Amino acid sequence: MSVRVSIILPSLNVADYIEETLESVKRQSLYDIEIICIDAGSVDGTWEIIKKCSYGDKRFRLLHSPIKSYGHQVNMGLEIAQGDYVAILETDDYVTSGMYETLYKNAIKWNVDYVKCDYSAFYMDKENNRRLISRVITTNDKYYETPFCPGNESCAAIDDWYLWNGIYKRSFIINKGITLSETPGAAFQDIGFLHQVLSFAEKAIYIKDDLHRYRLDRDEASSNSNKTLFYIRQEYGCLFDKQKNEKNNSKLLYKRMAKSYVRACMDSSDNVLNSQDGRDICEWFNEKLIYAQDNNIVKIEDIPFSMRRIYTKLLESVVEYIDYRNNRLDELKLFLNNSADIIIFGCGAYGMEAYNNIIKRGFKIKAFMDNNNALWGKRIQGINVINPQEVCKLPDDVGYIIANEKYSGDIERQLRFMKKQINIFIY
Repeated sequence: MSVRVSIILPSLNVADYIEETLESVKRQSLYDIEIICIDAGSVDGTWEIIKKCSYGDKRFRLLHSPIKSYGHQVNMGLEIAQGDYVAILETDDYVTSGMYETLYKNAIKWNVDYVKCDYSAFYMDKENNRRLISRVITTNDKYYETPFCPGNESCAAIDDWYLWNGIYKRSFIINKGITLSETPGAAFQDIGFLHQVLSFAEKAIYIKDDLHRYRLDRDEASSNSNKTLFYIRQEYGCLFDKQKNEKNNSKLLYKRMAKSYVRACMDSSDNVLNSQDGRDICEWFNEKLIYAQDNNIVKIEDIPFSMRRIYTKLLESVVEYIDYRNNRLDELKLFLNNSADIIIFGCGAYGMEAYNNIIKRGFKIKAFMDNNNALWGKRIQGINVINPQEVCKLPDDVGYIIANEKYSGDIERQLRFMKKQINIFIY
């Protein structure tokens, strides 16, 4: 059998999720695939589930990793893959039945180094219903359905952030020597891989099909760890070591690093940021990003709108950022106390983050609001999603929490245009 796509699935203690992942791969409309499972010593029954799901299906190749390293597991898969293209799938996610056929057809049609699709994030709500939140790679439509060179486009630096919603030409990966770093654990080791892909690719394409399902609510996920800052320091340190004598794509590296750094600090506790290790890491990032700013490599416009103030504070000092964050929390408490009802504008990841933060403080959410009309009338966490036009009918003492990474400024202008007297807090 000629292999069109090799799908690499690294696993470690994901017994609660992996069967759904594997079954979604087995049901692919593209039959000519190989399914490479690499387990790193699971003790919760994951390996037994893999053996059960693979029984009688010759497309499976099962391996054991001698070390617990996501990067090492993926590299093992890359070494033995035989497909024209390779995919890397997280073993707590799943894919729609036509994903790899759609990606492969587009890859062959356009002869690209990689192709990616849109996706939906999902979580289980309080009523144990699965909720999907549609997401796009980028809001700039000019990059869809038309090949482009990623290293020349800022959207590739700021918007294209994941490896699992795409397939990559195996000959391109081999010829460029692209691998993942093999640090222990499974934390952010895709950063280096993605940077190399974006730097070296001459032609890529995005497609609008929503084909991948990304899990938001797994507590053990590396994105939920309080060690994010330490992990990204490892990854970017490796990338800078590799590029000491290279000036190509330095802008791409600095721009991606700026966003990673801001997000990592947002996810880190005061204790982490105040620790000696935390301060040393922040000093390392600040030194490089101040250099990039002074040399016009990274501009404030390159940072997502909602992160710009945080970015500025971080470059002043970690202490300035911590003070700013704590003051913002005090402002949020005051805003919530002074609002008769609370509406969250934004149903994506930021909206869910705002929801969880506000609920933990003992406040109730009256409604969600979103510009995506496909969400109107639906329920998220048992709460109605309403049309922004409802603002005109609601009382003046309602408080609106704007929770959107890219368009918080636009949303604020939208709401103030509809209602002059309105209480807004940008999350």
